[in-house]
Amino acid sequence: MFNGVNIGCLTTLNTKLQNDEFVVDSSLIKFDSYNTLWFGIWMSENAVDNPTWASVTIEGHTYSIKNVTSTFCAGKYGDAHGHKATFLTGVDCDVDFDVKIEKGDRIVIDHLLVNGTRINETGSFRFNVGHLGVGGRLEVVAVDVDGKESKPFRVNLDIADYPPLWSDITRILAEPQRERRRVLYTASVINELFIFDALEDGLDIAGEDFPISLCPSIKLYQTFESDTAQFHASSDVGGANKGKAQNLGHFSELEFAASFSGGRIYQWQPTARTWLAAGTDLGVKISGQIETPKFRVPVFPIAYAKVGLLASGDFMVQEQDGVYQCDIDCDPLVALRGTVGVGVDGLLCGEGYLQGGVVLHAVTPGTPN
Repeated sequence: MFNGVNIGCLTTLNTKLQNDEFVVDSSLIKFDSYNTLWFGIWMSENAVDNPTWASVTIEGHTYSIKNVTSTFCAGKYGDAHGHKATFLTGVDCDVDFDVKIEKGDRIVIDHLLVNGTRINETGSFRFNVGHLGVGGRLEVVAVDVDGKESKPFRVNLDIADYPPLWSDITRILAEPQRERRRVLYTASVINELFIFDALEDGLDIAGEDFPISLCPSIKLYQTFESDTAQFHASSDVGGANKGKAQNLGHFSELEFAASFSGGRIYQWQPTARTWLAAGTDLGVKISGQIETPKFRVPVFPIAYAKVGLLASGDFMVQEQDGVYQCDIDCDPLVALRGTVGVGVDGLLCGEGYLQGGVVLHAVTPGTPN
């Protein structure tokens, strides 16, 4: 066998040799990329260094699709060295693909067949992967000017069903966002629902009445990542809160916010075509800021300055496949801010600030599998 051709079945030789015995030298077999098998034959041992070349035309695939790539996937389907992407069925997402064809110089590719549909391009095409059904495949075939087709090349992608908790309304809300080598599907089921607009009350701080405005809210959102095939359903409960006082010692303004989040992670299983629960996460975010009253700059009457202190913390604990990870992100952990501005009441105002502080980011014990 040679390149899938049974040498022993060759009966027609392009040579003038007729009645004399000859030997096909297998070490001299060559196969070019345009349907032709070449091999050397010699009449006797004395002619080994000067063989007579014969050829026969072989019907078959003489060119092939080497790769079909996009920003999000590459390699043959299932190739461990490739990069697989998983997209959601029913959610429109146009993806540009590049086709690399390995062929001889005499081969002329006329068009492509993408899932059986003719594309009058030979090097690239665009396809809406959201039109594929669950478990659907994307296959590309190259066709030359003689109508001969290459073997189908299956693109390295999977199509997942609607994730858990999704509905037709959620699907309509989903917006694919391209982020480097992945597509991120996001859907805000509840963008921001205020439990109540504001709750105002006063606190007695340093002998002064300090009014507090509380605006708690709820957010429900869902995300799906094409590179990991993971779906994340999350909720946030919290609110932005602000308080001001005319005379609070050396400070006049206090702002703070706190929110709590929880989520469930699901993993798409392409073989079983189903979703499996893969993890849970819980988190809390807090931030605060306190500032001095504005004070005038003596050398420039319409200029003023103020000083503030900021602090924040973002803490997340995630369990995935039995592995726990704690993520701490404080940006800033604590910082000092100086603000300078100019303004005339009722006319114009402008501010600028300088800030310096300490940033903390830590992950322990490691990234879940």
